[in-house]
Amino acid sequence: GNITLLDAVFCNLPIEPSNSTIVFNDSQNLISQSFKSASKFKIPPTSSQLNSLLFSAKVYSSLSKFFICSCDCFAQFDVQKLVDLSNDDSVDIILFGFEPSLLQSKLSLDTMSSFNYHNDMVTAINVKEFSPNSQTLGLCGFFFINSGSNLNTWIKKTKNENINKNRELIIDDVFASIDICKIKIKYIKVNEYIHLGTPDEYLEFKYWSTSYSSLISGDLD
Repeated sequence: GNITLLDAVFCNLPIEPSNSTIVFNDSQNLISQSFKSASKFKIPPTSSQLNSLLFSAKVYSSLSKFFICSCDCFAQFDVQKLVDLSNDDSVDIILFGFEPSLLQSKLSLDTMSSFNYHNDMVTAINVKEFSPNSQTLGLCGFFFINSGSNLNTWIKKTKNENINKNRELIIDDVFASIDICKIKIKYIKVNEYIHLGTPDEYLEFKYWSTSYSSLISGDLD
């Protein structure tokens, strides 16, 4: 298409490239306007998202109240609610949750992380697990963090635990390993979640975005 994935993420999330840092390595093709506008931090290729987070600690460890995103997803949500929650210093993490689309529901549920909640609090995080019920939402691939120093501590702790998984360790594992009784995690339910991390999801997005554009312009027979 005429827009890169990175540009699509920045266009659809309340973050500005000029106020952001993009962590990247030589294996990634990041030719986009957003990449040109943002600060850059280069790391070596890694075997997992967790290791990428460890290598990029210099970027976030001294930050407070910041947004972190895997850059393959975006959503629409109540930005004012994010502002209100982020102003509450007692909230350590803000997660974003979604109701799976028809396609996402048909994909293997062991590829989708989720979280359980009660009222406005997150009560459990389930990595690569989703069991549909009235108190569970899919976990979006972006997060709001109150303290970069705390995030760095949690990431190191997760790495040191040497979790024996037959898969890549990701940031979801970090949040799942935290003693949820000792921190406060709240959430925002998004209105629409677009994840382009699998070929099927990308093709679905491409189809609907193209068809919707054609419907608006009257070009679709």
